[in-house]
Amino acid sequence: SKSPTYMRLGKAGEPNLTENAVDKFEIGKIRYVKKGKDYGLISYGTILNYCFRLDDILANKGFKNSIVSCHTLKPLDQKNLIKFLKNHKKIVCVEEHVKAGGLGEKLKALAFDNNINVKFYHYHLQDDFIHFYGSYSDLLIKHGIDLKKIEREIA
Repeated sequence: SKSPTYMRLGKAGEPNLTENAVDKFEIGKIRYVKKGKDYGLISYGTILNYCFRLDDILANKGFKNSIVSCHTLKPLDQKNLIKFLKNHKKIVCVEEHVKAGGLGEKLKALAFDNNINVKFYHYHLQDDFIHFYGSYSDLLIKHGIDLKKIEREIA
């Protein structure tokens, strides 16, 4: 890219979550890592791992889900995100971002603007000071990004 670009990389030896993706990587396009018809699980970056873990939980209950990496938020792939929203009755967005200006908010706006009736679950960082010290996982739980909680709410 010859234009300003922000790229965030994990530094804890995270696994390559997209090496077996259905779609190839393309800047400005969403990337299906797995295609299914039930839940649409969407995220970006290292927390995409939570979508894989949710998929395992839901698959054990008989659901066949999609996992989508929305690695480019600007420009947002509106055309393909609208198709994604239309093709799933339940969407679960997990992101390490506050609600305002994040992917979940953008997806909700796309659904509303395009009159798409979808059940939407959004797990994001709280826009608040979390007075807590702990592991990465512990901090996410304090923000409400907790796999056990998510499973109870969505399944």
